[in-house]
Amino acid sequence: MSGQQVEFIDFSSQEPGFLNDVEIGPDGAIYLTDTAKPRLFRIADGEISIVAGEGLASPPNGVVWNPASVSLVLAPWGGGRTLIGYPPNASELFNGATLPDGGNMDSLEPWQGGLLMASQVDEAIWFVRWAETRIPIKTPGRPADIGLDVEGRRIAVPYIALDRVDLWALPELP
Repeated sequence: MSGQQVEFIDFSSQEPGFLNDVEIGPDGAIYLTDTAKPRLFRIADGEISIVAGEGLASPPNGVVWNPASVSLVLAPWGGGRTLIGYPPNASELFNGATLPDGGNMDSLEPWQGGLLMASQVDEAIWFVRWAETRIPIKTPGRPADIGLDVEGRRIAVPYIALDRVDLWALPELP
């Protein structure tokens, strides 16, 4: 590995608001959220396209590939609490689970057939699997972009205003 930059993709023609989270889809394309202007971009062969925009009820913040739903899942920012699915092969949005509380979802990661998500509104890590929703971890501050260590069964949680990162044991889930 050389550490050399291999490509530069100029988004200025798209007039982005706040490019935020990125994921590689199963099709090899790069998917990128714009949280300030509710959009999901797709980048393939250096070409940028908008694959979701008008159909988004809430601006997308996080994006992750979820093998359980065979789709990209978008975490809502702002007042939304409904996850949005985007299957690249069907190219149509669908509503996923709706959280009963929380909001301003920062990031999500696949875990045990569901998703772990950081919720800044209620300072919690949520677990969502189909219609099942629960809070396995209450955090001491507003969690940001979480990371999983599956082998070590840990989750790393940085906080927006606390200038720290906590490591938590991943919960045992039925």
